[in-house]
Amino acid sequence: MDKSTKSHELTPEENEILEQIVQKGDPFSRQLACLIIFWNQGLSEVEISSKTKIPLEEVQEAIQNYKEKGTLVFPTALVEDAVIALVSKQSDEEKPKKQKNPGVHPDDYMSEAGRKVLRFYFGQMLEHEAGTRLGEDIEALHDMRVATRRMRSAFRVFGSNFKQKRIKPFLKGLRRTGRSLGRVRDLDVSLENANRYLLQLSEDEQSALNPLLERWRQKNRDLRASMLKYLDSKRYKDFVDEFNTFLASEGDGVKKIKTSKPNTNRVYQIAPILIYKRYSILRGYDEIINEAQLETLHALRIDVKRFRYLLEFVQEVIGPTAKDVIRECVIVQDHLGELNDADVSCRILVDFLEAWQKKGRHESTDISGVADYLVWRQVELRTLMETFPATWIRFIRSNIRRKLANAVSEL
Repeated sequence: MDKSTKSHELTPEENEILEQIVQKGDPFSRQLACLIIFWNQGLSEVEISSKTKIPLEEVQEAIQNYKEKGTLVFPTALVEDAVIALVSKQSDEEKPKKQKNPGVHPDDYMSEAGRKVLRFYFGQMLEHEAGTRLGEDIEALHDMRVATRRMRSAFRVFGSNFKQKRIKPFLKGLRRTGRSLGRVRDLDVSLENANRYLLQLSEDEQSALNPLLERWRQKNRDLRASMLKYLDSKRYKDFVDEFNTFLASEGDGVKKIKTSKPNTNRVYQIAPILIYKRYSILRGYDEIINEAQLETLHALRIDVKRFRYLLEFVQEVIGPTAKDVIRECVIVQDHLGELNDADVSCRILVDFLEAWQKKGRHESTDISGVADYLVWRQVELRTLMETFPATWIRFIRSNIRRKLANAVSEL
């Protein structure tokens, strides 16, 4: 029985090699690398077995093998590739710093500005893939999913400048990837909110949600397995390779511009129109916001998100006051996001209770705690709806409109 909870002394190089294997190895090697990483972080063998669903005897055998052989437990070619990547990373002193923004210029054609934006967020998607696979920090998956959403939004802004036949496969790939990540993320959020609720209960009361949480945790494991299967698939790898080629090839897929006509296809010419068009869509909600139902608020959440993303896509070329407008968008988006989470949670809980009752399982197990949680979420939902008009009034105030105008006037 492993009673140690101290972390083990692997070298930074070994850790880097293991991280490379988690990202690029075959399924068995990735699982083994994750196991060793957990062991290095101080998890006991029993905890590792519980976390990875690998039988305890196999966990003990794998750790003992690694103690004796080190990275030789992995295929030689896989370790060599990881070492090459590590050496390249350490020796390339002139490697440019991580890009902080897409690098859009006012006189860029919309097509190439779009390619820059897409390339920037594509890099973010790939950056968070290893953490998503590892599954230790749910924010890695969240960030990877957000990157796919931003790219889909970027195609809405810049996509008309490309031949639709050329970009259609990439849109499909992004939707497919987003769905795979989204199913896991949505359940992560549900579990996180349930744990937040449990913190308000006494220790004796915290078992009240066990029937629900057991169901969600099992479903979460199944969804993660499905997500990893997709990320390992040839379909995903082909999408990444083909999209990367497209993003690295200036002019690829771009619609021809007629040079005999006035050119109105540069960022400084188009961005102001797009920004105010998006803003006018938001202001269309003004007169209905006080009586808005959930469906309307859900649509508004999407429209606010698209407006915010548009500002972020061109933030480098508009005025500095844009950051204040973006900050206000985030406040509205967070409020509506919490409202949407509460609404989805209520519907899931109602379905759970109805299904439980139909199968008669309520006779042997007390699920009154789940009903109490539903009431708690319903109160949250009602409060969020009642307080949203005040959040909206803050967003549309004259000071923010002036900051938007000042930002756009820089173009």
